[in-house]
Amino acid sequence: MGISQQIEILVEFGIIETLLEVLEDCTDPELLMACLHAMEDILNCGREYHGNLYLERFSQANKMEVIRNLKVHPNNDVFLLVEKFLNEYEIS
Repeated sequence: MGISQQIEILVEFGIIETLLEVLEDCTDPELLMACLHAMEDILNCGREYHGNLYLERFSQANKMEVIRNLKVHPNNDVFLLVEKFLNEYEIS
């Protein structure tokens, strides 16, 4: 089983929604960055193998505001990662 199949299984089990919940409730910069990197990996895989299907699922979770709210996080590394994430996936 390859990485894309493993990610597909994780998505089926609700990893996108779980990561968004952690992003919504967490203040720890390291955990926030780990979640953002995981989201990035999932969305990259989705773009490569499933034509933005995972981005669509991310959008359907109705929690885009969670990511946008992190733009004002006091940790500069979190801020920069959020900016990159929002720009790369054209989330306004």
